[in-house]
Amino acid sequence: MARNRLLFDLLGTVIGFGTTGLLIFFSSIQTNETAIILSIFGLLGGALLLGFFSYRNDGVKIAAIFWGIIIVGSIILGVILIIGASTFLEGFVEDILTALIGPIFAVILIVLAIVFMVGSVVIGGIFIGVTAIGSAIGEAVWKDKKDKKFTASPGQTYVPSQDAYQPVTPAKPQGSTAIVCKNCNVSNPGGDKFCTNCGAKL
Repeated sequence: MARNRLLFDLLGTVIGFGTTGLLIFFSSIQTNETAIILSIFGLLGGALLLGFFSYRNDGVKIAAIFWGIIIVGSIILGVILIIGASTFLEGFVEDILTALIGPIFAVILIVLAIVFMVGSVVIGGIFIGVTAIGSAIGEAVWKDKKDKKFTASPGQTYVPSQDAYQPVTPAKPQGSTAIVCKNCNVSNPGGDKFCTNCGAKL
């Protein structure tokens, strides 16, 4: 069936990201194991639905734009955290206690920043990949069914030929007339200049 591109892109976006957001929201009020399962289902299910309902590969483009924004934001936030951590390293040197706590806190911030940046890239890549799978499934379901068989023009009916197969036999080449030797009376093929029997000129 033919689909409206804008309508189905909007539908895919709402259903896909809505499913992801809803399941991640419910995961925040659950126990550890349930929260992890809901988060995974939210991420993968939302990506599949986004790809399935969006028009052709538009779901992949939408997912790439969305996660591109998140990845850029996470990198900016990670850089801010790393810069803030280096500030802590310089600032916490007044006494022994702060000199010990400051570097530890700064290292924790740096590790969190790196995990945040790398995690956003990995999760975004998984989301986009699953969206592509959903898009392939949706394309197989939504594509127009075109009949590629013979279609006769109006008023005509296709009827296969009833004639039996007749093999074509090549025509035998017509040879030129034979020449009789005047010397020995032997017949020679046309075109020969000398007799094959006595060698006389024909």
